[in-house]
Amino acid sequence: MIFELRSYVLHSARFAEYIATFDQRPDVVEVLRPYLRGFWSSESGILNRVMHLYEYRDRAERAAVRAARAQVPVMRQFYADVLPMLREQRSVIYEGKVASPYPAKGGEYDRVTVALAPGVNGERLAGTMGEAPSKCFQVAATLQSRLLEQPSAPVRELVFMLRSASLEQRRSTEWQLDDPSVAAVETDFWLPLSFSPLQ
Repeated sequence: MIFELRSYVLHSARFAEYIATFDQRPDVVEVLRPYLRGFWSSESGILNRVMHLYEYRDRAERAAVRAARAQVPVMRQFYADVLPMLREQRSVIYEGKVASPYPAKGGEYDRVTVALAPGVNGERLAGTMGEAPSKCFQVAATLQSRLLEQPSAPVRELVFMLRSASLEQRRSTEWQLDDPSVAAVETDFWLPLSFSPLQ
């Protein structure tokens, strides 16, 4: 399986309009739903941003699904309407695992992106680092990227989506990321949209 993490930065004047589009067009959500694993809006870091996570068997399935989706009339209209709202788009392909949908509403997510130092065994680190946050958070996703997506290439980046049930729970957790294998860490805070499977 592969996971595509797409992030869009929107024009600030159009952010609310973009979010409202999904409530106004439930048929668009239904087209996305079979492959959609999560959909969030940013609360810190780069603002006016959304991030969505999709799961596919492989690159071939991703290409086929995206091509078929582009032919659905409701999606063609949706793309025509929302593309002018976007300032920036980014897509990264990862391997890893994503939790089953959380049905309880009100979850809050921290995305922790870890760049690894050269020469580090990312396979080992992914396992040990994934254990630590599970004591404090629900680990909604553990993702890793490899150089040129080659299976034999070393893991270069780890991404954790960590769920807290509330801000109070989030504030009460203690998780330190003190490891010489880590070159850089970036964190930001996200809230799920109403139709996100991961709530």
